[in-house]
Amino acid sequence: MKLFNLTLCMLFALTFFGQGDPNKRMERFESRKIAYITEKLDLSPQESEKFWPIYREYRKELEQIKKNSDTQNIDSMSESEAQSALKNMVRAKRASLDLEERYIDRMRDAIPSSKILQLFSLEKDFRKRMLEGMKNRRMKGKMKERMKNRKERINEGDQE
Repeated sequence: MKLFNLTLCMLFALTFFGQGDPNKRMERFESRKIAYITEKLDLSPQESEKFWPIYREYRKELEQIKKNSDTQNIDSMSESEAQSALKNMVRAKRASLDLEERYIDRMRDAIPSSKILQLFSLEKDFRKRMLEGMKNRRMKGKMKERMKNRKERINEGDQE
């Protein structure tokens, strides 16, 4: 059943999401995260059915809090604007904690507390893995560029 859930999530991700658009990339990231969490939490079909709507709602509200607290142009802020931004940042952190507490209570109706605890750890682990993957891809791209430049220099030397 675990394999079925993972396969279903991956098929959904592959057929629904494109490549270039930043929104599509974010959606693809989210679908990969869902597949990863589903597999690692070993959710039963009944647990999945109850859990994922609650989780999606939680993530949507959390993103809204983050969006509302986003600070722009820090370098050009006056002191009073910076003080206001700090107050907003603290309010957003409080709101995030309150939201987390509310949704933990709701998630307990869908999955055991041990899986909720594991969920938060898996979210951090997933983000870490994705960032490492991006870093590795960037490094591979730089290596390819260096190799290309080296070959071009060698070819230029052969032509002289």
